[in-house]
Formats: sequence, C-alpha cells, structure tokens
Amino acid sequence: MTAYNAEKYIQKAIDSILQQTLSDFEFIIIDDGSTDNTLSIIKSYKDSRIKLLQPGKIGYYSAKMLLIEKAQCDYIAVMDADDIADSKRLELQYDFLKDNHDYALVGSRAVWIDGNDNLLGKEFPFVEDNNSIRCNLLFVNCFVHTSIMIRRSVLTENSLNYKKIAGEDFDLWIRICQKAKAYNLDAVLIKYRIHNNNMCHSDWYKLGEGISILLSDELKFYFGSNITSEDAAIHLSLVEFSLKNSLQDIPALEQWIYKILDLNSRYHHFEELILSQVLYERILKKFLRLQQYNISVFRTLLRLRKRLQPILSAELRKKEAAILAFSLTRKRWINL
Repeated sequence: MTAYNAEKYIQKAIDSILQQTLSDFEFIIIDDGSTDNTLSIIKSYKDSRIKLLQPGKIGYYSAKMLLIEKAQCDYIAVMDADDIADSKRLELQYDFLKDNHDYALVGSRAVWIDGNDNLLGKEFPFVEDNNSIRCNLLFVNCFVHTSIMIRRSVLTENSLNYKKIAGEDFDLWIRICQKAKAYNLDAVLIKYRIHNNNMCHSDWYKLGEGISILLSDELKFYFGSNITSEDAAIHLSLVEFSLKNSLQDIPALEQWIYKILDLNSRYHHFEELILSQVLYERILKKFLRLQQYNISVFRTLLRLRKRLQPILSAELRKKEAAILAFSLTRKRWINL
C-alpha cells in the first residue's frame, strides 16, 4: 500500500487487510511524505505484520517500484489507501494462484462506494476469463488495480515495472498478458472509493498520449509492421468514441475491422469468436456516438454483423434498433 495524505480513509483500508481470513502475510506500507495525520495513523498499529517505509516524498511511481523491490513473498497483492477489501480477498486469490500455476495474476469484481462507505450502485466492467481479457485489453483496462494479486516472479523475471504514463497499470497488465495468463474472480472483493481526490476523478484515465501510445504499441506487438499509423488512429476511435466519428470515417473503420480479423486469422493471437464479439460491442458503442447519420450507417452495421456473427443479447439488439432509428431519421435523439 502506498499512502499520501490519506488520513480520512486509511484506517478502514488497513483494518480490512488485517482482518483477512488468510492471516500469514507481510503488509508493506509506504508513506509518501504525507503532511496530514496519515503517518501517525499507520504508526498507531502494533501488528507485527505491518512494515512501514518512510522514504520521504518520492512520488507515486517510485513508491510503487520500491514496494515491489522490498516485497519478499511469492505473491504481491495491491491495495489502495482509500479502498476496503473483503475479508476473504487474500485467501481466495492466493488459493487461485496456488492451484493455477499457469496464471500470472488474478483480480476480482469491485463495487463503488462514496466517502461515507455508501454503495453507489455501480461497479467496474467485469471480464472474467483469460481469452476475453486479452481481447478486451486491445481497448480497455480489464483490471481494478487495487484488486490485483500477482506472482512476484512474473515482475522480476520479466523486468516489468510501472511506466510513467497515464494509466500506468493498464500498460503493466497489457505487457503481462502478452506473455502469461490472467483471470478475474467472479466475486466482489473490493469496495473502490470514489471521491474528489482519487484518480477516477482526475485526468488520469482519460484517453491521452500515453494510452494512445500503449495501445498502438500493443497492436504492433501482435501484428508487427502490418499496423500503420492510420490503422492505429482508427483503432483508437473504438476506445475514445469522440475520435473519427463522422460519416466520412465509417469506410475506414469498416476496413480496419476486416483487417484486424484477417491479421488474427494469420497470426492466431486471439480466440476468433471472442474477438469478433468484442469488436461488435465496440462498434455498437461507436455507432451510437456518431455526429451524423444516414441509412448507410445501418447498412454498414449489417455487413459487419454478418462478418462478425456476434451473439446478440437483448441489450445489443436494443442498441441495433436505436442505430436503425438514428439512420432513418438522420439524427441521434436518445443516448444509450
């Protein structure tokens, strides 16, 4: 756990770890130069499992790397100073990694709470199995950082570390999943706190140059020189839907979908059915946010659906119907 000026929430975060059903662990906490009562709260605990580090103000990235360097156990669990862990979190994740030696890391579901611990009725999008995670990582982060348990050997053997970019954990999970398997347990093991000072309310997770670069690099890792700068730009429009969302951009988007499917058929990096499903879901979200509409939008959607052959849930059919209505009326009149 790294902590900086976390006096309001850190006691509950620490308590949730000390009260775990799996009790054999080392709890390393770095105080990153806090100027409030964070340090005194940490020092008030007399539990021998807590190891407090006080390097001074070294910054977020350096603190994360120092934690990895100092960890001596075979497994590293990440915890944020303002969140709350379920009492069985460490036990369930440890058991999973112990029983599944071919997996590098495991996360979990996470619900949102406010500053007073009230449930907000929302949770992070959930992707469970390894094949689905790898496909979705082409577009979005599939892991809640504070829910992760990872093998220490994976970090040390591959010299993996946090990069100084927006979404540094996203980059780390991408690089790990390029070489190893990952999983998310279908259990809510984290209450993730939403407040004005945490990263969910900053510019951290907005698409910026850092995330654009890491997703472009991911495509090139899998498909090499076949990926052009134009391909990457179109692909990023399926991540940040405000990019390239005019009628004139649709033909290039359609061609990119065909190209990534053809490249995957050649290189076999992703499960074909899962990749097709993920692509269709991204396309629907994209088409619901276009600036203009005409019937060509829906015709393009029909061609893509024929090629991708997705499984259509009630929610996806609802989105298709909305796109048809927008295409006929030439305007968007509801948001989905």
